[in-house]
Amino acid sequence: MCKYVLVYSQGFQALWKAARADEPLPYVESHMKEYILPDSMIHELLTSSSIQYRVCPPIVQPASLDIPLCGTIREVKRIFIPNGNTLESQMVEVSSNELTEQTLYPDHVYVIESDTFFLLPKNISAISESRSTAGRNDIFVALIAQQVRGFNALPRGYIGNVSFIVSPRSYPIKVREGDSLAQLKFVHMHTTGEYRPRNEFIDNKIFHVNLKKDKNGVVAYESIYQTAIPLAFDAVNDHDSSAYWRPLIQEDALTLHPGPLYILRSIEKVSIPSDTAMSLISHNRSRGEFHSHYAGFFDPGFGADDPTPVVLEVRVSMELDIHHGDSISEGIHEALLYPSVHPYKGNYSNQDLRLGKQFIQ
Repeated sequence: MCKYVLVYSQGFQALWKAARADEPLPYVESHMKEYILPDSMIHELLTSSSIQYRVCPPIVQPASLDIPLCGTIREVKRIFIPNGNTLESQMVEVSSNELTEQTLYPDHVYVIESDTFFLLPKNISAISESRSTAGRNDIFVALIAQQVRGFNALPRGYIGNVSFIVSPRSYPIKVREGDSLAQLKFVHMHTTGEYRPRNEFIDNKIFHVNLKKDKNGVVAYESIYQTAIPLAFDAVNDHDSSAYWRPLIQEDALTLHPGPLYILRSIEKVSIPSDTAMSLISHNRSRGEFHSHYAGFFDPGFGADDPTPVVLEVRVSMELDIHHGDSISEGIHEALLYPSVHPYKGNYSNQDLRLGKQFIQ
């Protein structure tokens, strides 16, 4: 492992030098135009002060960085699309206070600060994804940044803080300072030449819905809207799911209705190698008018010890009949610049049909 850390460190120094000189990265050819940074190089971003914080430390994952909520929380009247101006000029604020512990309610919209500060190199950008635990609890999360257009992306060379638009969709959520609802993956963009990934190119993977009963006799879960009991986001194996989720037991075919979130799983199982990550495509009109996930980033090492089904968070805009084996989502494999030093060993290892970690399993 020591020799790997040395190689990673040397790789980051070359990356940093290229970034400062605004030159292409000095690695071998590949036809892919981007790489995801592994955990070792995210640590380098932290130690080099390209990522800083005052109070709440971000948490390094195998190929991403959990960004904690830390600072002011504002309730606003509605979601807005960042247009490149200051965020304050676009908010219609209802109330604000410093986040310590607060319950967030469905149909309410909040803008919550993070105290993580970014000074990204010129050839590194970042993409935000909801964490699995946020997606499985039906929490809308979108990263926004000062003078950046749109959601969930930081451009190359970005300098500044970030905030998050947060809105529970099904039931109240209790959050505390330091909770992380989203993660950032860092992308090195190649801008010249023909490229080929370091690892052998892997085709995108199509996932088909599994409507057979799991070991508990459940086919899927349907969220219960507006339960009165807040869910503590930082809880583990603590809440009774019956107040939040309705188990569905009909096999082979289901009708999904607008409004609730549905937790489903794939027939296929995945095993992500240590030099690869995977992202799901959330919406493909050729498969229907629905979203197949709200947290679709899989770190390297996910399912490596025991291949694991993909759990999907599905919402439909009109009634939809689905059948066992229907194509429901697609995964895109993404090459890492180097293998992860610490592949995934998290709460959802070896999962089947599983709700968020907060619920008693």
